[in-house]
Amino acid sequence: MQFTWFTVLSATLGAFTTCAQAAHLTNPTIGEATDVVWTVTPTDNATTDLLITLGDAGNPFSAPQFWIIPDARAGVLSTVLDSDLTPGSNYILRVFERRPDIFDWVREFSDIFELKAPATSA
Repeated sequence: MQFTWFTVLSATLGAFTTCAQAAHLTNPTIGEATDVVWTVTPTDNATTDLLITLGDAGNPFSAPQFWIIPDARAGVLSTVLDSDLTPGSNYILRVFERRPDIFDWVREFSDIFELKAPATSA
């Protein structure tokens, strides 16, 4: 994965500035099914390509799990969070729009949230 200076700057600033913050996980539990939700914009079309990363809020290069969305109009992706993720309270989703005129523009991010460990059976 290639990052540009703009990607790093926008991802870093994204954690500290106000913009659309609708991106979220419906179940932030490791190893369990969840929906990754993002905002559909009026300019999204069949070729609007997104990269959504799940990582440490303080490190824009952190992406232990990511998803490539070939058509942003869906607004949601059903998936399972990788079982080898580490629980913690400093996670963030970053939604990058990949376009030819601006590579990896952060168009949306989530609030910082806790990624929970799976429940253990008794």
